[in-house]
This record gives sequence, C-alpha cells and structure tokens, in this order.
Amino acid sequence: MIRSLGLGLCLLLLLAGDVSAQAACASGSDRSKVDVAPDPVVFPNPTGMDFFVGWVMSGTVTVRVNPRGKKKSWTLCLASDDLDMGGYGKPVSDLEWQVEGAGGWMPVDLANQVVLQGAGRSDVLLRFRALLFADRDAPGSYDAVLRFTAKGT
Repeated sequence: MIRSLGLGLCLLLLLAGDVSAQAACASGSDRSKVDVAPDPVVFPNPTGMDFFVGWVMSGTVTVRVNPRGKKKSWTLCLASDDLDMGGYGKPVSDLEWQVEGAGGWMPVDLANQVVLQGAGRSDVLLRFRALLFADRDAPGSYDAVLRFTAKGT
C-alpha cells in the first residue's frame, strides 16, 4: 500500500539556552549568532519505496555559527519545542539528525543535544530524516519547531 505523506519541518532559531539543558549546552555565557538555511526545511513527499526503506530524507541543512570573537570556541546544541509533529500524534523523536559525513543518526529530543563543538565562524552541515511507518502514519503535513543554540565555551 502506498501512502502519500507530506512532511514539513519549520526551524525556529532561539539564541537563549535552556535552564535544564545538558551541561555543555548550558555552560558559557557568550551566545553566538546562528543562521539556518534553508528555513524551513521541507521533505519530499514519501514514495512507496521510502515507506519500504522506513524513512525520507531532507536535503542538506547549513547551520552557520558566528561567535562574537573570531577564534572563540562554541558548542552547538539542538532541541525541539514540540512533543510531536502536529495533530497526528507522530512523535518528534521520529525526526532524526546527523552531522553530514559523521555517521550515526540521533532522534530529535525535547532536551538539548550537543551537535558539534568548534571554534571561529563555521558552517555545520546537517541532514534530517523522518522515520516512516505505513501502519501508523496518517497522510498529512507534519511539522516541528527546532531550536539551535550556540554558546561560547
């Protein structure tokens, strides 16, 4: 059975950290400017093959970290403000991310997750994929708000 499932992902940038964040995400008082492109990220409509494979992938997302000092070190974190991806009950953890070329996939979570640490102005390339379940995913549009935070370390 082939289902049509539109997936959309809105990225909202907030530059303030969470009080309950992991230590690496909460430490440091210096905030860095963060830009994301494209914004929003839009997934293609899944095909029958995507459901067979179990996921559909977005294009590359560029997160530019621009610290206040040219050589200042930073920690880039990611969290979602949404428990699910819309009114269909699809959990936000069905949305996964990875640093391009770095290996494993991580589920998006409500808690801050360390994406990468670096120094100076940097472009971090990310990929997102949405897990697909033919037996439980209702056709429709899905979205989630993600929050990127970069703090000086």
